[in-house]
Amino acid sequence: MDRVEIGNWTKTREINEIKEDEKKLNSEDFKNIKNINFDDTLNPLEIFTNLYTPGDKSMRTVNIVNSFKPEDESKIKGNKVLRTRVRTFEPIYSFNYNTIQTWLESSVSPIWKEGYLESKIITWPCYVEVLKYELTGEAPIEWRMLEGEFKLNKEQLELIKSKKVQPVIGIKSKEDCHLILPFCDLLNVFINGEITDINYRASSESYKYKIDKTIGNYNLTNTAEHSKYCNKEEDNILSQHTRNRHIDCNILKPTTSDNYYKMVGDISQYIKSGVRDYKISLLIGQLGRMGEDVLNYNGGTSQISLFLIENPQFKFKIKPYLLNEDNEKEYIDSDYKFSYNEKVLFDVEIINESSAYDYNNLDIRMDLIKEIKEGGAKVSDVLQINKSDAKYKGINIKDSVSLYLNDEKSPCSIAKLSNLNKGDKLTISSYKFAYTVTEYNALKEKIDYDCILQLNYLNNHTLYKYTNTSRLQVKPLEGRLIVTVNGDMENYFYLKLNGETNSSNIKVKSNKQYTICNLDYDKTYELSLINSSSYKPVSNQNFVLKNAPGLNTKSIIINTNVKSNNYFTQRKIDEIIINR
Repeated sequence: MDRVEIGNWTKTREINEIKEDEKKLNSEDFKNIKNINFDDTLNPLEIFTNLYTPGDKSMRTVNIVNSFKPEDESKIKGNKVLRTRVRTFEPIYSFNYNTIQTWLESSVSPIWKEGYLESKIITWPCYVEVLKYELTGEAPIEWRMLEGEFKLNKEQLELIKSKKVQPVIGIKSKEDCHLILPFCDLLNVFINGEITDINYRASSESYKYKIDKTIGNYNLTNTAEHSKYCNKEEDNILSQHTRNRHIDCNILKPTTSDNYYKMVGDISQYIKSGVRDYKISLLIGQLGRMGEDVLNYNGGTSQISLFLIENPQFKFKIKPYLLNEDNEKEYIDSDYKFSYNEKVLFDVEIINESSAYDYNNLDIRMDLIKEIKEGGAKVSDVLQINKSDAKYKGINIKDSVSLYLNDEKSPCSIAKLSNLNKGDKLTISSYKFAYTVTEYNALKEKIDYDCILQLNYLNNHTLYKYTNTSRLQVKPLEGRLIVTVNGDMENYFYLKLNGETNSSNIKVKSNKQYTICNLDYDKTYELSLINSSSYKPVSNQNFVLKNAPGLNTKSIIINTNVKSNNYFTQRKIDEIIINR
């Protein structure tokens, strides 16, 4: 893992950093609030009512708001805390980086204090107390911005572009990296002025802003469903200056990209080819509150770095095999094509190809797709296996599963999935691993299987989740004719199928199904009965087969009727009879 330092930090000025003759804070006009943590009689505020446009509630820049002021009034200055309203309901206020940056533009270097494990932190006071909320779902919020710069070299850019590493935000300590970002109460992260998808709230209220005209729904931090990503004891101490509020940057995003689930702190999509210099901007909003403890409700964050975390490397696949005369496995190469209704026996193989990590707590899910219904719903045989349990087709098969490490002959239990060291190969085997090729597979000429592999690598809280679809080959399903001749007096009948290259007579047993395989699609066939004079004539039947479910097989039933007053019996056969 490589660490990219973020330096040249600047921040929005606090009240005590502003010159005596300058107003100390920019604010919308509020009622039922109280200024706290500074003397507002000595340090007056800049109050205004025209921060947003009347229609779409878009934030105006400092210069535009100044343009509404009379010429004899002093002009508003930026680079100080901005107090605005924030809502949970429409109309939602709107801003972008270029507008809000004119209010918060950072020029003062932060003074980082010593945090836990030698991490670097910064804190600030809240300047507003709510006496009474004007509207339910609306609150005052005080905005600040911290900005830092980082540079990526050619090799680092290539590693990010090739998906070999994830560039993830975190904080550095004397012992390790910690993939967290402390803050309170709202956070937006920008890269070179572009809004990222790192937008979070530490408040239970679902406050929103429109950012670049798109409503930003702030994700809630520290939810129970994400507890597995958090080293709670240590992370809470690292974020105690923000009342334990922080983003676990190693949480996996809900959707895949390039066959794996990226971390929420991954900024790779904002790294541009050929661009080496970057500015990261942390826009942090602190909510005003009611209550006795409001004077001590400070805000803050930590000094962050960018960590280039190498992605796990591995091979994960099905290994189909056949059993020879000695009941020994003979693995099949990738060119082999299975036939309709054939039973596919298989093992599962995982190889740790990483030079950086041992893998822990491997968890496998594999869906062998039998059919895809209209609308996209998949019907599958599902295999699930981890260090504690194994199921196939919903049935517990734990006792039948054996694992073989590095081609060793002696098996081990599924508990071996708790660890796979660098360079090791693991083969998972069971006599219950068997799949029957369906008609759908034959029509599509493939068996697709969806794979999901989860594992821990950096530590027990860092998870990698890989997903992919692989396939086995299947022979195409040729057309079939299923014919039954029902008769009373004869044991056998003879049929003629016209349309085949080498048409011949076919001998079928009375009242029994007979199947003719390997018929061509989109070709007209004619089936006729060569019956004896004992039976009444039967009309010939024409049919065409199609390469589609339900149209690739034709079933024909011929019912024969005996003639009355039958004095002579004669069957004329003038062609070779071939049983098929």
